[in-house]
Amino acid sequence: MMKKKAFVIFFLLSTVFILKTYSYTVQNGCPDFSDIQKSYVEGYTGDFSDPFQQNGITDGRHTLISEKEFDENTGSQLSTLP
Repeated sequence: MMKKKAFVIFFLLSTVFILKTYSYTVQNGCPDFSDIQKSYVEGYTGDFSDPFQQNGITDGRHTLISEKEFDENTGSQLSTLP
């Protein structure tokens, strides 16, 4: 019985540690990706046939949009922010 109790405690503490290590801030039900240098933010670059050619954030390619505007690539039909 003691081994089972020790295992349960170890399992719970390990789970808490893992969740704490890989967690990110959530506000109003949305993850906070305002800092793209955080460890939980991943960026990729590539082309249509292979969008995951390179892993990492690329300056000028990966940016945060903070002001609502319309995407020129869609004939200004889609907003960049909801």
